[in-house]
Amino acid sequence: MVDEAIAGLFEEERELFFARWIDLAPEELARLLERVLPIMGDLISRLHAQKTRDIFALAIDSVDAPLRGDSPNGVLKGART
Repeated sequence: MVDEAIAGLFEEERELFFARWIDLAPEELARLLERVLPIMGDLISRLHAQKTRDIFALAIDSVDAPLRGDSPNGVLKGART
């Protein structure tokens, strides 16, 4: 599952950056990748963590909603929508 997700992401990155990087000398490309790869790794990690937090926040909100007297989507019971 993770390998497939990374492969899909890599294909998107390749299409996005290939045209911009095609004319770089091998040394320039190597330097660029040394700088870009850690940034992309950090970005992916942060986005994954945020998605995880969002999902758990929604799940907790859904479980706590009856205790607050509102519906799971945040609309108060009996409120006109």
